[in-house]
Amino acid sequence: MIPRQSLFVIATCLAANVASTSAQTPKPANRSTPPAATATNNPVDERRITALGLLTALGDEAKTFRDEALRARVQARVADALWDVDKERARALFRRAWDAAEVVDKASASTDEDERRQLGVFRSNRGANFVPIQRMRQEVLRLAARRDPKLGEELLAKLTEAQKQQETSTSAGESSAPPRDAADSPRMNASNVSDAASAERLRLAQQFLENGDVDRALQFAEPALNRVTASVMTFLSGLREKNPAVADARYARLLQTAATDPASDPNTVSTLTAYAWTPYLYVTIWPGGIPSSMQRGTAAPPNLSPQLRAAYFRVASQILMRPLPPADQDRTTGRRAATYFMIARLLPLFEQHAPSYLSELRAQLSALSPDAPERFRTGGDRSLTRGIVPENTSDAARDEIQEAIETAEKAPIGERDRMYAMAAVRAAMKPDARARDLVEKINDEDTRNRLRAFVDFQFLSQAIRKDDAEEASRLLRSGNLTPQQRAWALTQVARILKKTDRERAISLLDDAVAAANRLSNSEADRAAALVSVARQLYEIDSVRAWEMLSDVVKSANQAPEFTGEDARISNNLEGAVSIVMLVTGSSDSNLTGMFDSLGRDNLFRAVELARNFTGEAPRSLAIIAVANSALTKKAQPMEQRRQATSTTTTTARS
Repeated sequence: MIPRQSLFVIATCLAANVASTSAQTPKPANRSTPPAATATNNPVDERRITALGLLTALGDEAKTFRDEALRARVQARVADALWDVDKERARALFRRAWDAAEVVDKASASTDEDERRQLGVFRSNRGANFVPIQRMRQEVLRLAARRDPKLGEELLAKLTEAQKQQETSTSAGESSAPPRDAADSPRMNASNVSDAASAERLRLAQQFLENGDVDRALQFAEPALNRVTASVMTFLSGLREKNPAVADARYARLLQTAATDPASDPNTVSTLTAYAWTPYLYVTIWPGGIPSSMQRGTAAPPNLSPQLRAAYFRVASQILMRPLPPADQDRTTGRRAATYFMIARLLPLFEQHAPSYLSELRAQLSALSPDAPERFRTGGDRSLTRGIVPENTSDAARDEIQEAIETAEKAPIGERDRMYAMAAVRAAMKPDARARDLVEKINDEDTRNRLRAFVDFQFLSQAIRKDDAEEASRLLRSGNLTPQQRAWALTQVARILKKTDRERAISLLDDAVAAANRLSNSEADRAAALVSVARQLYEIDSVRAWEMLSDVVKSANQAPEFTGEDARISNNLEGAVSIVMLVTGSSDSNLTGMFDSLGRDNLFRAVELARNFTGEAPRSLAIIAVANSALTKKAQPMEQRRQATSTTTTTARS
């Protein structure tokens, strides 16, 4: 393993070597090489050469990391950072990262399978086709595919093949178990199943789409957009939010596919309906007449063109009017009940937008009525109207909290505390001020105190989400909070106030440091809290922030579990009610943002600070962020901005 203290020396030597080589010898035209300065007095070129040396050294060091997951993650991120200046080296790093990720995923799969066998729950309750998610390979794949689509396709093929092999080994002899994914599992139509390749392809495309890379998302999704599945519709609904014309064109093509596919069934119609009328809501019917639903997001119905809307109704009615097996031959597929359910569910849409199809659909509904469960015929199943018919106004006007209070008051004494606690949790989530009144009705002191703390933090989080600094400050003074929660909240209120009340924001950050220091030195949460404080302080007083950062590094070095990212603030409630809430910490608790800013301010000082981390994870994260700050063109370094301002001022005066 390369000693930590030698990393900067190696980077400097590499940088000098790159500069020397570039000045003395021409580069072969067919080799991807980093642009280097021909003179070392160019500050921009000097920064880029230094960054290249840092990344090269870190990429080599990562091969020796004991943690395979970290080895994969760091090599992939270094490759991503190097791509624009050295594609060959970056591509090699992506491949090494993939190999390490494969080891991690296989070990994880073995652990998951052992736990599965011990619990015995997947075979009996959730199905045998349990395939562990290849998380680490997916992470590497996302970065590689974003940079190099050809390499992305290669790695995607490898991942797909591994997934197929895993599925085969885990499902052998147990194919009768119910499927694990309610949205893409086979119901009556095998074409509604996303195979391994499509599933991974769409997962990758969805990540690109969520990150705003629409072209790359469509490039990877395209081969999978040939079948009607929930995953495809989810992707198209997201795509439509960014490019309606392209999404509608793909949807029109799927309508044609469904119309000509003899295997299309009521669930096909339901999945098509999700794009046209109920985005991200999937209601399906299982054999035996059991409906299920899955909500993957929320969005208003799209404003489709009249032609596309007409095509939807034409295809939907065509599929729903197809001949069905006789009742005595339909005991296993349940297709007759499913068709009844889907016609009854969609009838309000036909009545409003396509009445010309009503007579034949109603005739089909009448013919299938004897085969439909009573809850379908009477409209008692809420799945029939979910997402199609607006919620009953009387239901919307119900005061659920008051109903819960009344139910608790009538409950036996032994059940009353639990019911009051549940009502208080529901009120706090809204938030509803009655939550505090409900807390005080609880007799058990321990439960009451735990619940009071839970409610206080929930209300505080709501105020912070609304950027309500005054309400958050009031709750901070009265709230029963853990040191971690208090440090986080104080930092967030300072964030809200930093542009309007600088002095108060600084005072709040001082209080946040005091709260963080009440945590144990070995806790990763303490280091994360101090990073967050330093990030906000940097935007108010960069000089003080630089001074504070040595304490941040010291705190991180005392906490072996600190990684420099993914910090979370927890709100736990245990006792009469057991619930765990996780509030994701803001991005300012991650080292990446902090060291990106530091690198733009003073590259070499930031490098020196970054290599003082003793943990491989935070040190790697900080070095990559610093190097990226020199390689990207988001902004000038702070010292250059100051020089530019000074020059401009002098010129104006002269």
